[in-house]
Amino acid sequence: MENGLNILSPKDRCVICSEERKSLLSSETVIFLYQPIMGADAAAVHAVLASSATTVPRKSGHLPEIGDILKTLDMEIPRFYDACCKLEALGLLRTFVHDVSNERRMIYQLLLPLSGQEFFKQTVLDTLLMSSVGRRRHDQLKQLFAPNVFAYSENSKEITKTLADVFDVRKENIQNLQINRVKNESLLEKSELNFDLKYFKQLLKHSFVEEKEVMEHLDEVKTMVLLYGLDELQLVKQLEKSFNVANNRVDFSLFRRYVNEEFESALEKPARNEKEISAEFAKSTARLSSEERQLVEACNYYAPLEFLEALKNEQGGYASNIEKYVVGNVVKANVLPGAVINVILHYFLCDEDNDQLSGKVSTRFEEFCNQFAKRKISDPVSAMDYLKGEVEKNKQKKQQRRMSSRNGQTKKNVQKATLTDWDELAQKQNADLDYKHDLDEIEKLRNQMKNAKGR
Repeated sequence: MENGLNILSPKDRCVICSEERKSLLSSETVIFLYQPIMGADAAAVHAVLASSATTVPRKSGHLPEIGDILKTLDMEIPRFYDACCKLEALGLLRTFVHDVSNERRMIYQLLLPLSGQEFFKQTVLDTLLMSSVGRRRHDQLKQLFAPNVFAYSENSKEITKTLADVFDVRKENIQNLQINRVKNESLLEKSELNFDLKYFKQLLKHSFVEEKEVMEHLDEVKTMVLLYGLDELQLVKQLEKSFNVANNRVDFSLFRRYVNEEFESALEKPARNEKEISAEFAKSTARLSSEERQLVEACNYYAPLEFLEALKNEQGGYASNIEKYVVGNVVKANVLPGAVINVILHYFLCDEDNDQLSGKVSTRFEEFCNQFAKRKISDPVSAMDYLKGEVEKNKQKKQQRRMSSRNGQTKKNVQKATLTDWDELAQKQNADLDYKHDLDEIEKLRNQMKNAKGR
């Protein structure tokens, strides 16, 4: 960024003017809302310029030098220039350069700050304030500048007169009346955004978020691109995360908050270069097959709804509204990373070869997601390892059931065979006993016959 040394000189004269009264320039909104964003230097410059501003610009006579302002502020040109740039960016200052007879003259025009209510309606300013002061202080300030709502009793009836009730105002006079309003060019109009709207709409078509609703808040979406450098895929992920299932709408205040929180958490993490990331990925996936590594990369790349659509297309089908709703609910719960959800999706649709995530399958899918969340599984490789373990456990259980079933059948056969053998043995013994009994009877008869002959 420029330091202003090639633009400003302490000897340059300056004109400080404003279309508004001094009392209106230094309002509470500058102190409470603008200052946290622009910093103490910019606030000090604004205060000094506001105190010297006149409603009628002086084009001649004694004009202050830039050096005089620098002495008052105890600043050098780079700090003063940087502070002025911040004031310009926030819509509090307009700067002009006027060269006359080899003499440079700076013209500073102070603009009226927004009211508290208007400030919070500006997405860019609202988001910048949240980034500067944090959520808790942001909510306090929003409440501080919220409009007072007066409650009237139910028996009260308003009898306020309108303009047409009091004055003779004809329609043709109203139509001929022209009110000139100056519209400030927004930051979005001034800035060049790296944003592909066509690609963004394509992503929304594969999402459960309504495209029409998002287009109505396109300025807010572009603001996130401007402030945080989000790409189209990241935007869709945050929109899905902010989706309110109760009313089937995106909560855009929550959307801004989530983006800000993720940005701040990313700042807290130490930056890693691509070599470190690729080395870590290679290490974590070294024991995987090439197909499994490709699956991990795909799970990391796609959002869950995109991944669902890709899997269904690959199978020759399409993602139904029910499936989108089921996956959307899991994403909305924000208990699992998208990559882990994708691994579970692949398991249900490809490994188990289920036709659709509905009915009992969708119930099992949600149970799996809850199970993964409880075990705090946070990456696709760990998810795949866990699924492999579960599959192996199920195989062992099935084998044990088969073995127990076979053993039960064998016992029955052995028991039956044993009973049959014992029966045969008993019959044999009984037969032997009967035979002996017959022999005894025969012997007795023979003895009786001998005795009879002897007589």
